[in-house]
Amino acid sequence: MPRFKDENRIEDIMGCYLSVKCWPEFYPEVDVQEKVAELVERIEDQVARNPEQPRHHWFQNALEYAKEAQQLYRDGQVEAGRIFLRQAWERLDSGNRANRSKTSIIAGPEGKSA
Repeated sequence: MPRFKDENRIEDIMGCYLSVKCWPEFYPEVDVQEKVAELVERIEDQVARNPEQPRHHWFQNALEYAKEAQQLYRDGQVEAGRIFLRQAWERLDSGNRANRSKTSIIAGPEGKSA
């Protein structure tokens, strides 16, 4: 059972990501190990709930980066962990956008598609 009680939308994942990203400068009270573990769990939940392509592919890649970041944070390599977290977030964001992209057909004045 997940530790979070919300819908685990992309905004919820972003909040978790930002609290880790801004630690310890803005959130020194945050247990960064717990937050990184929560972030991994949230991404795992998204992977399980989004089996369709291409979102699943992006989220699976994000999960791999997040797990690597988690290990780096455990090893005390915070700066390297932040790099992997950023990569994870970029893939989550790309996957979320890929899921919402729509095809547009551009037609010229004569009605012919461009």
